[in-house]
Amino acid sequence: MTYYAVPANRTYIIGHSEVPGCSGYGGGVNCHTDPGPFWNWGYYMSQVTASGGGGGTLPTITIDNANAGFACSTSWATASSATDKYGADYRFHSTAALSDPASWTASIGTAGTYRVFAWWNAGTNRSTTAPYILPSGTTVHVNQQSGGGAWQLLGSSALSGSAKTQLSIWTTTGFVVIADAVRYQQ
Repeated sequence: MTYYAVPANRTYIIGHSEVPGCSGYGGGVNCHTDPGPFWNWGYYMSQVTASGGGGGTLPTITIDNANAGFACSTSWATASSATDKYGADYRFHSTAALSDPASWTASIGTAGTYRVFAWWNAGTNRSTTAPYILPSGTTVHVNQQSGGGAWQLLGSSALSGSAKTQLSIWTTTGFVVIADAVRYQQ
């Protein structure tokens, strides 16, 4: 659930017998019966959510680079050629020793501890130390040459009111950083 940012609720966590379709080794009630009629879904889900998987009580907030809540200077270029992008396009900037971050700001209506995820598209010209600054002020360096096309966990923060995550360009020069999307999720 953490790796792929799957919400911890029964819409996304299903039994083998609830998988749609039944061709070959697929799921479905005509193919599989597990976990069976006596499986205690209520207890199971309480254990999943108690272990930090989230219970669906906090909203999931996703901000793409094209949405309200995203901001960057005109120095950030827009591109759309990467196939593993989130949405229609993404922003990029050459790395440099100066302050010119991209930012994603969310209005947090329900206070709580949220996991912060980022989405970027990978490439060999991407920074291996792209510095994300979480709402808590913690800086997390990620390798944008890999892990593209999926939600990547940056960390978690207790959030309320307004939450801002930034991507700085101040890191090893000779690369670009990719500002695509950020997600706040329980």
